[in-house]
Amino acid sequence: MEGNLQDCEETWGCVWRRAGHRGTPCILHDPNPEKDVPAFHEALGQIKAASNDATLPLYGTIFPARVTQELYASLGGGHFKLKLGAATFLGPVNFDAKWFMKMVDLDGAIFKQAASFQHAVFRNVVRFVGARFERDALFANAIFEDSVDFDHFSCQRADFALAQFKSMVSLRGTPDRQLFNETTEVIFDEARFIEPNRVRLAYVDFKQCSLLKTDLRGIDFSGVRWGETGKWSKRIALFHKQPEEQIRLELENAYRQVRQSYEDRRDYGRAGDFYFGEMEQKWKGSGGFLATLYRFSSSYGHSPGRAFVVLLLLLGLDAAFVTLSGVKPASGAAYNLAAGADGTGPSFLEAWWNALWFYVLKTVAFSQPSVVPSLPIADAFSSLMRIVISVQAALFALAVNRKFKR
Repeated sequence: MEGNLQDCEETWGCVWRRAGHRGTPCILHDPNPEKDVPAFHEALGQIKAASNDATLPLYGTIFPARVTQELYASLGGGHFKLKLGAATFLGPVNFDAKWFMKMVDLDGAIFKQAASFQHAVFRNVVRFVGARFERDALFANAIFEDSVDFDHFSCQRADFALAQFKSMVSLRGTPDRQLFNETTEVIFDEARFIEPNRVRLAYVDFKQCSLLKTDLRGIDFSGVRWGETGKWSKRIALFHKQPEEQIRLELENAYRQVRQSYEDRRDYGRAGDFYFGEMEQKWKGSGGFLATLYRFSSSYGHSPGRAFVVLLLLLGLDAAFVTLSGVKPASGAAYNLAAGADGTGPSFLEAWWNALWFYVLKTVAFSQPSVVPSLPIADAFSSLMRIVISVQAALFALAVNRKFKR
């Protein structure tokens, strides 16, 4: 740090040193959190007064812990191009409702306390590349009229609720360092992306990201890592803080729009994950028992494997019930029951196979069966099962079609 104090003109291009202030330490780059605040204010005032091109080159500046609101008001008054790369803010930062008419460069800046830009308006390019928010980063209701770059920035919690992004938005990490992490809560509820095709997402962790009431159509989510739920069978799950039963419609819309985004980019495998979530919210909100059956029988018409297994189980169950009730040759059918090894009749397995092959499958295929149940109740049960099996077969065909039609 001593090097910074002595060489800040060389390291940061310190305008305070260049103006002839050779005292040690430099008031701008002194890391002492209790440094002379009035002197710091005076130095910034002199720099602003001497700025000929409406630019404040404050690279590496260390803002004391107790900066007054008047200072933030002057920085956020919209008159200067702010170059605050690698600056450090030791205390809470409050730029709420401030207007920034010119470019704001906060690349590599460090915010030791909560930083609030709520209701702020950025009329020009904004850069937070590599910025580190050690507490909350609050941008609720902020308006970004030009491009904004949050690549590689980090925080404990980011709130973009109701924010408006009118141009390019970049949220990108790297393969070895995801943007955000599993514990970072990110809120985009009711945010607006005016040009969704210019939202750039790469290596982003959205496991704790809420997207309720946000129009997500057109956004490319290819580089996003999502959260999962389920003990035995993992599936994609969108994050939300409110009780699920209170926001089913909002969740259904969010799942649907993300699914459509993946489908537009022909990523049908990931689209299927969000289709399941969409159907989960839709059917849970419309009917409990039917929703449970639809999910169990075919994962909402999306899992051919599950639908096929359930279809086999239904066929086997029908054949087992018919076998237990007994069968007899159908009228006019040339059929003889296979004799068992001891000549007393078929074994249960043989009888089950006979019932399956010569009765269940033929009736399902609307063909004349070779045997019929001996008891009327078994015939009635089998008639009901034919309807259930036909529905399950249709679900299997639907799931296959959805899986392989493209």
